[in-house]
Amino acid sequence: MILLIFLVALVIALLAQWHVKRAQARHSHTTTLSGYTGAEVGEQILRQAGITNVDIVEHEQLLGDHYDPLRKRPVLFKANYHGTSAAALGVAAHECGHAIQHKMTYAPLQTRTAAVGDCSSFWSISFATCCLC
Repeated sequence: MILLIFLVALVIALLAQWHVKRAQARHSHTTTLSGYTGAEVGEQILRQAGITNVDIVEHEQLLGDHYDPLRKRPVLFKANYHGTSAAALGVAAHECGHAIQHKMTYAPLQTRTAAVGDCSSFWSISFATCCLC
């Protein structure tokens, strides 16, 4: 029974990952009029939410964008950090939304943090998407 639950959860996670990759690819060529980068949009969102103690970090892992609640930081793939596409801005906004959830002590985020632990090791060996949001 536990194996069946695990397999169903794995299939759902893989489908979510596929959907995210497909949407990312489709919208990575959609230009925005603002000219803002993902990092700039994220900083504006955090500032408007009154969050000043959170840094947005750039990294190299494709589609490994996530919020690291232990270090209080959104982590963006370099194309999303520097990108000006609709996908880059959406990903940055999504990850910064987790910082707002953290500030609000949003219960599902606390549960995710307790279940996953150190996100950096989880993301490096696992799905590399934000499928636990």
